[in-house]
Amino acid sequence: MTGAGTSGDPYIIYDIDDLQAMKDSLAAYYELANNIDASATSGWNKGAGFIPVGAVATPFTGQLAGKRHKITDLYINRPTTNYVGFFGVCSAIAVVKNVHLVDVNITGQDEVGGFIANKSPGDNFDYCSVTGQVSGRRIVGGFAGTLGHARYCFVRGTVHATGQAGQDTWCGGFAGQCINSIRDSYSRANVSVDTGSKVGGFSGGCSASGGIHRCYSTGTVTGQGFNGYFDQTTDCYWDEESSGVGTSVGGTGLTTAEAKTQGSYTSWDFTDIWVIDSAIEDGYPSLQVLVSGWGNEEIIQAATAQYSSPVLSVDGAKIYCFWAGSPAADHIYYKKICPAIDVDPTDWIDESFDGLTFDGDVACNAESGSYIGVQDEIDAGVGLYIVRHHYLIPPVAVGHSQGYVIG
Repeated sequence: MTGAGTSGDPYIIYDIDDLQAMKDSLAAYYELANNIDASATSGWNKGAGFIPVGAVATPFTGQLAGKRHKITDLYINRPTTNYVGFFGVCSAIAVVKNVHLVDVNITGQDEVGGFIANKSPGDNFDYCSVTGQVSGRRIVGGFAGTLGHARYCFVRGTVHATGQAGQDTWCGGFAGQCINSIRDSYSRANVSVDTGSKVGGFSGGCSASGGIHRCYSTGTVTGQGFNGYFDQTTDCYWDEESSGVGTSVGGTGLTTAEAKTQGSYTSWDFTDIWVIDSAIEDGYPSLQVLVSGWGNEEIIQAATAQYSSPVLSVDGAKIYCFWAGSPAADHIYYKKICPAIDVDPTDWIDESFDGLTFDGDVACNAESGSYIGVQDEIDAGVGLYIVRHHYLIPPVAVGHSQGYVIG
């Protein structure tokens, strides 16, 4: 691991040993340098696997920037331990963004989640995902056991809770219980319990301070279709046919055909946040920023001379952004330049745009097969733009561009 652990010089994580070392500096800033193979954790600690980062007495208070990298095959087997997940406990000031857990196998007792066992209300889990299997006794969720805040996240896989006699189970595909705000997220996890109440396809239930907004679920569930307790939902939905359940404490049930139709989702933003594509998520809504490959927004200064060319190198490929004249010219030239592709300006793409409405991307038929897009010109007078970098589905293997500022 390199770096100093500060906001300006974060610790850079290169492998699973570096990732585990996060538990030793809980207030530090971290960044993933690359995808992490966590399969070795199945042989750690006499079969108990990875040690969760943060505990009740010593929560994680730092920040982790995933840069859209994946952590694959994380294994935790601690069936008699509470607060089990990649993160055990995070404080209200912890921030985690753009991290994707793939094929987790996580088992705990009470307060168990694929990503986080218990997160206090407050910022911030954004642009994250979990796939795999998560199991425990009580307060179990595919993403989190108890969740304070998340947005633009999703879960796929299976979630199972055994339950405990005389106790509510609190089990959901995304969260066991929501105590603050979950927005614009979804669960396609199958949810099962052996016994108990407060079980839902998305959330086991909400507290009085919790709220779930513009979310959906599709998985089978032995409980309520979307939410299991205390309706604090707004514009949420579940698929009655795929879940096998027609009732829920909050949310609106849809047929499978309705759940794959944009018009079914009241007040949802299908311009910048959601998309429905028959080739993605079996035709259910997906998040542009995650499933379609849109990176985080970055504000940059537009070029002032024609064919000025800021450059970003990504694993041997180069991304060029070109602007014609000043921003007032209302034309943007841009192209994804790949190895062996010439930079002759005659085949650049010329896009006109109108104030805040420009939204464009262009394919480059080359080795990486990826896009670059320039979206949402926000102030033509000073030449500031929001730039997002876009990859085809499925994501290509030449790297990623999220998190970089061009120019």
